[in-house]
Amino acid sequence: MINTVRLLSAFLALSGSILAQDKSVGATYGTREPITCKSTKDPAKGPLSAQQAALYVRCGREGISRHSGGDLLYLYENVAFEVAKGRPYQTSDSLLTDIDPSLPVYPIRGTFDLYSCSDPRQMTPPKPGKNCGLNKNTQGTGVCYKTGFGDWKCTIGYDFDFRATVREVRGPQ
Repeated sequence: MINTVRLLSAFLALSGSILAQDKSVGATYGTREPITCKSTKDPAKGPLSAQQAALYVRCGREGISRHSGGDLLYLYENVAFEVAKGRPYQTSDSLLTDIDPSLPVYPIRGTFDLYSCSDPRQMTPPKPGKNCGLNKNTQGTGVCYKTGFGDWKCTIGYDFDFRATVREVRGPQ
């Protein structure tokens, strides 16, 4: 019992010091923090607003994505969406595995700037403040829908010419 207590105490002390050294995602990448949503339940009934669609796209897509070449932080800026009138569920919506098929699906379209940022310390040579790429999307389309748990989810497709990516830019602050 005493050895277990000592082992647990040592683990807690070690994990506390590791956590104390962790930086936030934004601090690591030299950007603002990714947006998160405390809840995605509003509105409980009826269509969502363009502002809610923009927020739910960002909440669902901003953050770190693991890649074989290294992790990338994705951040959205200058987001502007339109929400169309709701339409009934279609068989093509079956790819949205958590969708509630009894509720309307809301097409969305809009524009946004997508930043993809590398950890500047992992770059050779390190490039703090010049570690992001910027793609401007002028014709994104997607849908917003409710899940079986009553949460909103919004997906949006990219319409980029990756040859036009602006490289070595500072990420959003």
